[in-house]
Amino acid sequence: MSTTETQLQAPAVPWPQAGPSSSGPLSSEDAIEQEEALWLATTYRGHDMAELTLRALVPGILLGVLIVAYNVYMGLRTGWGEGGSILAAIMGFAIMRGLGQKYTVLENNMTQTTASAAATVGNAMNVIATFFLLGIALSGWQVFTWLICMGFLGIFFAIPLRRQLVIGEKLVFPTGTACASLIQTMHSRGEEGTRKAVALLACGGIGAAVTWLRDAPPLSFLAIPPRVFFDWMRIRIAGFKTSELMLGIETSPMILGVGFLVGPRIGISLGLGAIVSWAVIAPWLATAGVIENLGYRSVAGWTMWVGSSVLVSAALTSLLIRWRGVARAMKSMGRARDHRLGALEIGSRTWLIGLVTSAAVIAVVLNVSLGVPLWMGLLSIPISFLLAVVVVRATGETDIAPLGASAHITQILYGGLAPGSVTANLGTAIVTAGSAGEAADLMQDLKTGYLLGATPRRQVIGQMIGVLVGALAAVPIFFLLTNAHGLGSEKLPAIAAVVWSSFASVLSRGFSALPQYALPGVAIGACIGIALAILEKTAVRKWMPSPVGFGVGMIFPGFQGITMMLGGGIRAAVDRLNPRWSEKYAYLVAAGLIAGEGLVGIGIAVLMERGVI
Repeated sequence: MSTTETQLQAPAVPWPQAGPSSSGPLSSEDAIEQEEALWLATTYRGHDMAELTLRALVPGILLGVLIVAYNVYMGLRTGWGEGGSILAAIMGFAIMRGLGQKYTVLENNMTQTTASAAATVGNAMNVIATFFLLGIALSGWQVFTWLICMGFLGIFFAIPLRRQLVIGEKLVFPTGTACASLIQTMHSRGEEGTRKAVALLACGGIGAAVTWLRDAPPLSFLAIPPRVFFDWMRIRIAGFKTSELMLGIETSPMILGVGFLVGPRIGISLGLGAIVSWAVIAPWLATAGVIENLGYRSVAGWTMWVGSSVLVSAALTSLLIRWRGVARAMKSMGRARDHRLGALEIGSRTWLIGLVTSAAVIAVVLNVSLGVPLWMGLLSIPISFLLAVVVVRATGETDIAPLGASAHITQILYGGLAPGSVTANLGTAIVTAGSAGEAADLMQDLKTGYLLGATPRRQVIGQMIGVLVGALAAVPIFFLLTNAHGLGSEKLPAIAAVVWSSFASVLSRGFSALPQYALPGVAIGACIGIALAILEKTAVRKWMPSPVGFGVGMIFPGFQGITMMLGGGIRAAVDRLNPRWSEKYAYLVAAGLIAGEGLVGIGIAVLMERGVI
């Protein structure tokens, strides 16, 4: 997973070690500077702890190549990919300790930063496969350039957002927070560290056991169903059973863990969005004859437009409301000469040169490889930045990066700018998805580093190295696999590429290609998103759902949103019953459940591919 914001979004992160304040979002520049000073005095460890070293980079590079290979292959096979951060953190720790090497917390963080950046490039490769599926044969160098520039563009998009979203608004970034908790626990010593390690392993064992019994039970009577619907309650909505409307609970430790991590407000918002989609909109769509069946793709093919509209309108409204904070964050990059913390960040000159260079090369690549006019390619950059803000904020709140939903917005815009041009439509959308995905990954890593006391500038360097490694590995692996099995074959069906090519063909026609009644739904979603974003600045904010959580929930299957809501409810109960225990162990519980299912899920996929199970 892949996988919050203010008091109105999710509770601030209670970090068990000395570190950043957990008092909630910061509303003024002075408050943010005080928080930075506190972090520098109590949490930052980069001044006396090894961080950007060969001990950190070598395992990060090797693990990054392995995860890239896995992501390219599994992406072409199933459309699924692995974020890689938690896996890399565990494997890096195990490898270096097994070799008897001294290996610090910050080196462990650098390993996962490098590997997860490479993993994200592997996922982007499966979207670029769409070009080949449409008969657009790109050379290896063209693909390599695409991957590098999209990755770097995403990194430069994320840099000015760090101060506002991680420090100012205190978004949780669930996977980043879970990874920090995991690393801290693995490196802990003493009785407290032992108790935390036991809690982590126990929850990891539960997650692993449930996943194994659900997906690969040794005996049929031990099998756990993948989900449990509410049919036993004999509830019917417009004549439909709850199983037909996907209303139930998913037996996923990972999904439950994410809900536990994001807390009750985001969990309830995700569940509310899913319930609105599946208990209200889906029955109406079916009875009105708008959709042919109640399958996920049919319903989500309509609700995604409303959910995307809520996401985009809320995020852009929030950006406009907080524009001073973003401007301050960009200005803060120039403090390196006169501010101690500024020396730990990427300078404004370096950031601007990197951003302009990446944008220019992307525009040229679009022009040379796809014939997209230079002005259209350059226009895709600010559009991609605005939508990257949407994706990063959604990731910070819910751990879900809605790349497809955001990219489809780009496709609609270019459907009007370049009607009938599938290549322009697809190329600009892939720039949006690829750069936004890398931006979201870097922000997860920066959240991990913030909690562990890492140096932001060194993490950005590690991310850049990861992007380079990922591109170098992904290109030959892709051509090796497609030459051997054929893209779009039974062996490599390239599901994600098929979906993207279909959307590009349809959305090249602009708003006229939207499903029936979807345009009014988009307008309603925009109004909801704007209203919720504005209400977050008022006294009623604690009673309102998170617009990002609600919008993302509308795209989920009903049972997934409800399961996250259950996780958030359990977290609320634990916080109330034993707040001290929750402060120490809640994030370990979530990290264990997430890591347990993730690791065993990967293992099961490998065993199934080899025919063992």
